[in-house]
Amino acid sequence: MDHIPEPLVAATIAVEDQNFYRDHAISLKSTARALVVNLRHGGVVEGGSTITQQLAKNLYLSQDRTISRKLREAMFAIQLELHKSKDWILGRYLNVVYYGHGAYGVQAASKLYFNKPVEDLDLAECALLAGLPKGPSIYSPIDHFDRAKQRQRVVLERMVATGYLTQAQAQAAAAEPIHVAVHHTPVVTAPYFTDLAVREAKRVAHLSDSDLDAGAVRIKTTLDPLLQQAAERAIASTLPKNSGIQAALVAMDPKTYAIRALVGGRNFQTSPFNRALAPRQPGSTFKAIVYSAALEHGWTPLSKSTAN
Repeated sequence: MDHIPEPLVAATIAVEDQNFYRDHAISLKSTARALVVNLRHGGVVEGGSTITQQLAKNLYLSQDRTISRKLREAMFAIQLELHKSKDWILGRYLNVVYYGHGAYGVQAASKLYFNKPVEDLDLAECALLAGLPKGPSIYSPIDHFDRAKQRQRVVLERMVATGYLTQAQAQAAAAEPIHVAVHHTPVVTAPYFTDLAVREAKRVAHLSDSDLDAGAVRIKTTLDPLLQQAAERAIASTLPKNSGIQAALVAMDPKTYAIRALVGGRNFQTSPFNRALAPRQPGSTFKAIVYSAALEHGWTPLSKSTAN
């Protein structure tokens, strides 16, 4: 929280839960309003969640829009506020909430969208960032800049209504040019493996890109982060720099066949082709098997075949 600028904290509270510091874990007024809307539509279409409830959902629950999930969310939220302070809850929320394009937390989002640490954000940037959790794929400044600006203005208006800003300050921030980073820092760990896992999940579970972009899916894998880091270091340190040589590495558990580490090339950003799974002809790579068998039977590189 010490590194998160005050305008971002204020913008988040104003647009997500303006009574965060006054209410308890659950807002009865918001819940009652959402319940009426949901009953009218015959399903969950409006949440009415406090920041504490949203944190509980992000930490412990799925993104399913069901009444049973909402009840569990409320129970977890009450437990959080019984054991943690409001500042802890808000700080944790800001560090785990999804901001789109694989960025979880305000630091990752700031570096992704603005290519700078979160503590360097100004008011206009903070307001734009605070508006993203409502719909990361809908309000993405990368894909839908006009929508992102509209959402930013909504956040600034809420900040005026809640007393965080004057009308003049909000208008000045809305008029300020927003410079979204052209080169986006990748936030995905083990990109070759992650790409494989996502494609497999989409195929098996029939998921859409919107499901994934909204952060509505949690995928558990067999990857070992320490082994993955070692594998990436091995590739990076072995291949000659400034060369076009590529390499791939797969580490598997021989008992369970679980993939513990996977590297498909030297740089996913410049070459996303996954060589670990490349459906290519074996070619000369098969020679190693033939030569190994010959060496095991006493042949050397100087041996000559006596066969006609």
